[in-house]
Amino acid sequence: MKPIILVVDDTKEILFNIKIMLEFSDYEVITATNGKEAIRKLSDIKEIPDLILSDIMMPEMNGYNLFRKISSDPTYYHVPFVFFTAKSAPEDIRFGKMLGVDDYITKPFKEKDLLAIIKGKIARNISAKSIDRNISKILKDITSETEKKLSQENEHPILLFVLWSDKVGSKLVSYYPSEKKSVPLFKKIGDQLFKSSIAIYGKKDIKKSRNILLNIRNIEKDAFIFFDSYPDEKARDGTREYMLSFLAPKITYFDSLKIKKIFQQIADILLTEQKFEIEEYWKKIIKELDLFDHFK
Repeated sequence: MKPIILVVDDTKEILFNIKIMLEFSDYEVITATNGKEAIRKLSDIKEIPDLILSDIMMPEMNGYNLFRKISSDPTYYHVPFVFFTAKSAPEDIRFGKMLGVDDYITKPFKEKDLLAIIKGKIARNISAKSIDRNISKILKDITSETEKKLSQENEHPILLFVLWSDKVGSKLVSYYPSEKKSVPLFKKIGDQLFKSSIAIYGKKDIKKSRNILLNIRNIEKDAFIFFDSYPDEKARDGTREYMLSFLAPKITYFDSLKIKKIFQQIADILLTEQKFEIEEYWKKIIKELDLFDHFK
């Protein structure tokens, strides 16, 4: 089945050219001329798009409002989103930088650049779905009592820091909230997230900086996972792989971009062999996601 891309732009010529380009590259393309039409098109199709590519300045509903609408819908809030625009106003540039380099592309753009961005995002989305399925199978043995405990007692978002060793496998180094009764469950989740991701990406690619947004249905949680490595003389090959994972009842794609920036701060600290206080960064994420009043 071909990956599905929803393209939204009020300039029909641009919309047509992008449609032809993507169809030639073996994508199935759905088009809309503004945000409202895009919402209608989404409701008419059975499949969830693998990516949404949208202009910003459009009549009736602009790209930002479309993004907010999508981000609040549990059916679509995991779908990757890319903006393209001819605008270069300071507020748009700031918003683009907040989204990240490959989430904001300025017109005119080169065909190969756009295709590379699309290919990368869809590949990550496919990987996320594979890990979702893998984790769901592995976590089937979580009892109903444990599931109930996680949903009732751990409504707070959870931040995990896990190291990987070829000898002993995963090791839960730190976590927050630091409830001792939750440690066995956190260890199990951290271990399976790490192992499932290695099974999908491969051991070598886990050493590279990667991130992925998951929906773990068994425990009714979304998880944003960040992998990387840092120099460690004690490790067999001189590098130590690690995983940072933030779990919450709901993490939108937009939320994941904010979390990624905070995880990158931790990655920079680990490169200099410094320790970090996990509670401090849990609070940073909560504040960035405007959840601080709920989870103090």
